[in-house]
Amino acid sequence: MVAFTGDVTAKPPRIFTGNVFEIYPELGAVDIKVGFPDSRFYEKVPYASAFKDKGLAGFDFVPTRGCTVLLLEHGSEDSGGETSAPIVIGFMAPPGKSIGARRELLPSDVQVSGKYGNNLLLRSNGDAYLVGDARNLIAFITTEELTKLRTTNFEHEHPGGRVRWMIDGEAQGGAVAYLHTVKRNMADDAPYLSVSAGTDAAGGLEIRMAGEGGEVPNSANPIFVNDVPVGCAFKLGVDMLGNVGVSATGAVVAESIGPMTLKSASGISLAAPQIAFTSVVGGISITSVPGQPTRLVLPDGLEIVAPHIKITQGTTHLLSSSEEEGHSKKLLTEELFDWVVNHRHMHYVIPNPTQTGSTHGLTTKPLNASALATDTLYTSIAQLQATDVVASIPGAQFIETILAAESQYTADETTAITQETKAR
Repeated sequence: MVAFTGDVTAKPPRIFTGNVFEIYPELGAVDIKVGFPDSRFYEKVPYASAFKDKGLAGFDFVPTRGCTVLLLEHGSEDSGGETSAPIVIGFMAPPGKSIGARRELLPSDVQVSGKYGNNLLLRSNGDAYLVGDARNLIAFITTEELTKLRTTNFEHEHPGGRVRWMIDGEAQGGAVAYLHTVKRNMADDAPYLSVSAGTDAAGGLEIRMAGEGGEVPNSANPIFVNDVPVGCAFKLGVDMLGNVGVSATGAVVAESIGPMTLKSASGISLAAPQIAFTSVVGGISITSVPGQPTRLVLPDGLEIVAPHIKITQGTTHLLSSSEEEGHSKKLLTEELFDWVVNHRHMHYVIPNPTQTGSTHGLTTKPLNASALATDTLYTSIAQLQATDVVASIPGAQFIETILAAESQYTADETTAITQETKAR
């Protein structure tokens, strides 16, 4: 085992400093060259550990070429020469170089360092740091009761889901991708809830929840306007332009104890078979069935407050209170409606020339009565016209004018709307 040869005589233990020349990781041994006092060379010398169990437990390491070691040539019970059993009992930095590596250590601090700056640091105050480099570390800061993770990219695989937060280092600017998934049960193959942002959501934000059966990849549900996979129970999406889409297979309830505002600078569209607006004091409901008129129900009445009102059917203005040109027709007021219903229209009475003692006079008749079928004026004039007597009666032209005007005021007894009103 030992390359050095000499006299086989018992000698006291000696410790030398030397340099590692070759390493045998599978044997846990090294070749060592000792310069003083006679440039000795030791082959396949085992190196000791701070602790090593019979099994694999303990501190294990592999040294590097060129490092400085403390070599115990042989134990006190061994003889020197060919029968000696040398062992490396320690490692040390070259004189002077260890000072720079320990400038941040305080009394009772413990540090295990790697070759390229990664280390495990146990502070005497209870803080612990696992450092990969300047951008990757985990810190357990007891003074602040804080666990701090600093890293450029992060990925956590968990039996109940996954968290992935990555930066594309190959792309200009380093695009960020974020994905967080959660399972209902650990045995599930796919998650039911996912939250994604950045490049994982086309630059926006997406929250998606699958139904009991799970989603069907690359298969869109035709009942939605938004792009929602079959089996997806809820989806909230926000794209890079700020457009928001919400889709759900169940009911959507928005409730607030305080005021709630719905505002749009361009327009609001509601599309549903039934729409109901309710409040503490009353409400309004709108129902619609394909092929039938839309029904508007106002159980507590309707009050409209507006500078003007227009009702249009197609291109025809049926009713308007606007002062604009061509739209100056006023609405029916309460006073005007009362006048239309109760007004007594004066009718000129024409005497029957076949009767003696007849006199001219005036009579009244409700406007909402039939002005043609039962009016004495009309029936008398009609009889006279049939016998050509009208032309010989004084004021015949005036009578014909009255008859022509009166025919425009015939009324519907059920609605009290005259023909002239309809014409307007």
